[in-house]
Amino acid sequence: MEIIRSHTVGAAFDEIASKYAEKDAIVFHDQRITYRLLRERANRFAKGLLRLGVRRDDKVAVWMPNNPEWVYAFLASAKIGAVFVSVNSRFKTHELEYVLSQSDSTTVVFQDRLDKTNYLEIFRQLCPELASCRPGALRSPKFPLLINVICRTDGVYPGVIPVGEAMEMGERELPDERLRQTQESIAADDLLMIQYTSGTTSFPKGCMLAHLQAIDDVLAMGKNMAVDSGDRIYCPLPFNHVGGSLITLLMGLLVPRHSDFDQLIWDQRRTGRVFGSTSISMLRATPGCLRMKPARSSVSTIW
Repeated sequence: MEIIRSHTVGAAFDEIASKYAEKDAIVFHDQRITYRLLRERANRFAKGLLRLGVRRDDKVAVWMPNNPEWVYAFLASAKIGAVFVSVNSRFKTHELEYVLSQSDSTTVVFQDRLDKTNYLEIFRQLCPELASCRPGALRSPKFPLLINVICRTDGVYPGVIPVGEAMEMGERELPDERLRQTQESIAADDLLMIQYTSGTTSFPKGCMLAHLQAIDDVLAMGKNMAVDSGDRIYCPLPFNHVGGSLITLLMGLLVPRHSDFDQLIWDQRRTGRVFGSTSISMLRATPGCLRMKPARSSVSTIW
């Protein structure tokens, strides 16, 4: 397994991406994203956040199902010293209101809609001021610190900055040197993310994780599981859960090995196809997933 010398997530990822530039980092449905491309997109998103005024220790809440933009936002936040706030994509109005307020988020990133869930409309119910504000200049009595609303969308909405536009803005207006200096200023014990609990029995509780703490955790798990760069993992679990974000995604990015994931928490038809694939060697799953595993499969490790 790789020996990583970096003590922050952004630097550790860059270290691996430099060595395995053309190796697949993540696969999402028909998108194959190499380490080189993932690094480029994460850097563009990071510069976009800087351009929008996001600073070290600012909270960036991401309320999305699994998709590549979730990964870009996670790495981008890590690279500029912002604190990534992972929000359950199943949260509705009152739960979202609690997390955005309790975390003091200055930026929220979400997808406009997926299937029957209209995330934009849920957010508008909480924040009707969005309809009359300029993008990047939200003023809401309910969320006094929240300024930026970024959306994974092909549409155009008042007060909303599309993810692509944020990335283009950063690439166009901020030099690479600005990002490099910002990234180098981050310390190993700086806060990386706030991982919220499910809130099943009470309001969700935020668990704070530092950069080096997360790196040590995932590398220790990778070593104990004998993961190497030839492994390929399938993750049908949500990234907003620690099992999806750190135990699967981050370990996959830093070991390194290819990660294949779904937008939906559980896609029965796709999971059946993936189990039949000869390329998948590891599965991060819940007991319910195992009912889909055929008797003959390339999957050798399940956890």
